Amino acid sequence: MYYKKKNFFNKYVIMGITAVILIAIIGIVVVLINSARISQEKEKKTTVDVKPEPVLTLEKSTEEPNQTSVKITATATVADEEGINTITDPEGNEKPGNKIEYTVTKNGDYTFSTYAKNGKFVEKKITINNIKERTADEPYIPEGFKHLEGTVVEGYVIVDQNQNEFVWVPVPSGQLSSDNIQNTKYNDRSTVANELQNSVAKYKGFYIGRYEGSQATLQSTNKSVLLTRKGMIPWTNIDYETASRVALEMYKDLKYKDVKTSLMSGFAWYTTLSWIDQRVPLFSSSTDRGNYSGQVYPTGTFKSDFVNNIWDLAGNVREWTTEQYVRTDTSQEDQRVLRGGSASVPNTPIKSTVQPVSSKDTTWGLRPVLYKEN
Repeated sequence: MYYKKKNFFNKYVIMGITAVILIAIIGIVVVLINSARISQEKEKKTTVDVKPEPVLTLEKSTEEPNQTSVKITATATVADEEGINTITDPEGNEKPGNKIEYTVTKNGDYTFSTYAKNGKFVEKKITINNIKERTADEPYIPEGFKHLEGTVVEGYVIVDQNQNEFVWVPVPSGQLSSDNIQNTKYNDRSTVANELQNSVAKYKGFYIGRYEGSQATLQSTNKSVLLTRKGMIPWTNIDYETASRVALEMYKDLKYKDVKTSLMSGFAWYTTLSWIDQRVPLFSSSTDRGNYSGQVYPTGTFKSDFVNNIWDLAGNVREWTTEQYVRTDTSQEDQRVLRGGSASVPNTPIKSTVQPVSSKDTTWGLRPVLYKEN
C-alpha cells in the first residue's frame, strides 16, 4: 500500500515562522530606534549641560628679589559669549570685570577666585617669595622724622620736627612678651595693643617715647597735646582714660604720617625691659636707678635712670599702661596697670600696680609708643 509522505513544512507553518521572524525583526528595529533616540536625547542633554569653566591667570609684576611690594594681576577668561562676572581678591573683595590688580607687601600664598556669568567658578593660588624680609636691625624712619643718635644695640633715637624723641625697641622674633601672659587676672588684648603686636610682627620692632610724656597746648586750638621731650615736667595727675586718649591722639595732633601712637601696653613695657636687661643685666629688678626723692623732676634729669638711650623707666613717675586687671565683680570700676616706680614709691621698673581708671596722682604719668601701621 502506498502512503503519500506528509510535508511537515507546509505553507501554513512556513507562514507562521515567517510571521514570527518578521515580528522579531520589527521588535529589534523598534528597540534599536528607541535606543538611538534615547542616546541622542542624552547626548543632547549632556551637550546642553556642559558649560565652559573660566580660566584664571595670575601674574607677578616682578621676579626680582628684595622687593618692598609686588603687584599681582589677575585676569579671567571663559570660552563662551557670556563672559566673566566677578573676580575676588585674597581679602574677599568681589570686584566686577575680568581683570584686577592687587598689591602685597609680605611673602605668602594669595588665593584669587572668579565667577563666569554662566555660573561656573574656579579659584587659583599664587606664591609670593621675593619680598625683602625685615629685621630688627633695620628700623624704619617715619616721614618727618630723622635719626638723631645711637645704634640699634645702644638705642636708636629718632626725632620729629618738634623735638619729640623716640627710641627703637628691636623685637627679632616679631612677638611681644609679658610677665603676666599666663595670669588670667590680667588682660592686654585691647584694639591698640593688638595693632601694636601686628605692627611688630611685620616690622620687628617699635618705638618707645624716650622721655615720660609731658603736656603742651596747641595755640591754634587751645588743646592739650602729649609730647616726649627732654627737660619737661611730666604730665601727671592724669587718670587712665585721659592718658589713653591723649596718647592715641598724639599722632594726629602732631600730624605724623604713616605711623600711629598709643599708650604703652603691658607687652610693650615688658619687652622693652627684656631688651634692656640684655645690655644692662638686672635693670628691670633694680631699686637704685630711679628718682625716688619724693619730688618729680623734669624729664631726663637722673642719669642713673638712663639706659639704652631711654630715660626714667625706673622712677620719677609711675606710668599707665593699657593692661587691664580683670575683676570678677563687674559692678566695680575697671582697673588698669601702672608700671615702674615713682618719686614717692621706690619700686622696680618691672613692678606693676593696679588702680581704678578714674584714679589719679601727682606721681602718675604716661609714655607713648609709636608704631608703623600694618
